[in-house]
Amino acid sequence: MTHRETSRHRWKPGRALLWLATHWQLLVAAALVVAALWAYRQCRTGQTSIGVVPGRAIDTTPEEIRALRDIGQWETLTVSTEELVDTFATDWRGTRQLVRIYAGTLRLGVDLGEAADDWFHAAGDTAYVRLPRVKLLDDRFIDEARSRSFYERGRWDADTREQLYERARRAMVRRCLTPANLKAAEQSAREQFSALMRGLGYTTTLITFENH
Repeated sequence: MTHRETSRHRWKPGRALLWLATHWQLLVAAALVVAALWAYRQCRTGQTSIGVVPGRAIDTTPEEIRALRDIGQWETLTVSTEELVDTFATDWRGTRQLVRIYAGTLRLGVDLGEAADDWFHAAGDTAYVRLPRVKLLDDRFIDEARSRSFYERGRWDADTREQLYERARRAMVRRCLTPANLKAAEQSAREQFSALMRGLGYTTTLITFENH
């Protein structure tokens, strides 16, 4: 081969840059293949270390997310209260009166059974969580064992006692489901789910609520 032929086939910097500019996608693909093969070999030899690396995607399985949703109700705030209600009636037998004190514990929180199908998704080390609105988790929150008659004169039927029960229940709801308590329950939900996502390896959790 002559010197002239050697010069004609010499690799020049300008040509190298042009080649890189036009073939960069091929280089990236090759690098990904090499990385995948290396990871596979490390797994086969048992040398892979497990840990959370900031900025990398975290492998949360659909089964893990489904298990969280299947838990259903997440209680984030409880409010204990009492309510006094009374009734009286007058007939030919005289005046009857019934005064009862009802005790109850209202449980506020979120019900993941009402969550949308896309309530969770992740990008890298950030988790995006969309929760149902905070609400009263159980309407039957009055504890009959702790409720009692404060004063009872005459005989009262079951319908009247049920009416007193419902009056007490509605009064408790009005007094306890305040904007301040709902906000506190929502903040507690944020803290619980943020801690839960940290346990799964996410460094950042962005939480929103339905109807907000």
